[in-house]
Amino acid sequence: MKSRKELTLTSHNTNRQLRLLTELSEKFTHLVADTDTLRQECFKLRYKVYCEENDWLQKENSYGLLKIEKDIYDNHSVHGLLIHKQTGLFAGTVRIILNKTTTSSNMLPIYLLCQKNKLTLPDLVPIENIGEVSRFCIPKSYRNIILRYENQTTKNYSHVSHSVSDIMTINLI
Repeated sequence: MKSRKELTLTSHNTNRQLRLLTELSEKFTHLVADTDTLRQECFKLRYKVYCEENDWLQKENSYGLLKIEKDIYDNHSVHGLLIHKQTGLFAGTVRIILNKTTTSSNMLPIYLLCQKNKLTLPDLVPIENIGEVSRFCIPKSYRNIILRYENQTTKNYSHVSHSVSDIMTINLI
């Protein structure tokens, strides 16, 4: 059982985290990319970050001429966008791959990557209720804004147990 001091510190940390999340919510908003146009914005942003800024996926990307990054999992995924309120520009994206069936074309990437060390989940969790978060990315220009903000707020929120980036990721998801 936690002592009164530990409970007070936990409550204090939670309040600071909530204030930090509120401050971030004033700068950013998010939405589900529920139209073809918004999903295309996700794919463009992923191309910018994964192919242009970091050169991670260009060899794998068959859509490079269109300047989008897309793969077989996008058709059964939910996509999200982070929007910088001041500029109205897209500042990040993430997807949640939905596990609709057990066929290899619809299977989650983690299952395909870990075939030798099969992942097992409790029987209480039906496979169709499991998803995989992937393709989370923030362009360099906004990563710098977030890192600067994180450095500034670290001084004010020294007892916060999660970084600004972690809180933004959780908020976007």
